[in-house]
Amino acid sequence: MKTRSVLILIFSFILMGLSQSDMPLEKSIKTKESPDSYKVANIDTQNAEQLASFGKKLLNEGRYEESLEPLKNAIKLDPKDADTHFHLGLAYGAMGKQEEKITHYKEATRLNPEHAHALFKLGLAEAALNRHQQAIGYYKNALYSDPYLPKANYFLGLSYYLSGRFKEALTPLKKALDSEPDNPQVYYSLGLAYLKLGEYKKSLPPLKNALSRKPNLHQEMANINLAQN
Repeated sequence: MKTRSVLILIFSFILMGLSQSDMPLEKSIKTKESPDSYKVANIDTQNAEQLASFGKKLLNEGRYEESLEPLKNAIKLDPKDADTHFHLGLAYGAMGKQEEKITHYKEATRLNPEHAHALFKLGLAEAALNRHQQAIGYYKNALYSDPYLPKANYFLGLSYYLSGRFKEALTPLKKALDSEPDNPQVYYSLGLAYLKLGEYKKSLPPLKNALSRKPNLHQEMANINLAQN
């Protein structure tokens, strides 16, 4: 496999992870918020906890722009709430506002150095800028705070791979398989790492496993990458 094709595949994994990382799990059709939405929702506008909860609700419904006001107002009342900064970062990220997103993720980790999700999102942001050494640091800190954080081992392995640290990529990719035993991307990445180390026999099982689960994996990921550029 040509090196350029391998890099296209790996970068497409990172782009997919980044594009999905700022999207809340719940989705719904966006609707406009009425001017008296706080009254309708029985929200005390001087209560930071209620405002933050309302903002998170809107965020989870896919109403990203509408979630900004209650989240920002919550921060005005309680500027030291790391979790509200994190969710405001999610909202900005979902809207494509990268600078604002990173600012609030960093503030969340300043206020709470063990905020695993904010650390993970900062790792993804650094990886998307091809700053994998910095990304590795964020991923490792996220996993130190939460060893079972979804996707963190996978993206840690990818950043090790893209840094040329192929041997170090093996352990997190193997750990990723423990939580994602059916994910063909993890098998494929593990196979590529073995391939780069010249361990061809060890590379074959995970590569075969990946392609048996998704025969057109390489082409599919390459197409996704082209569509996003």
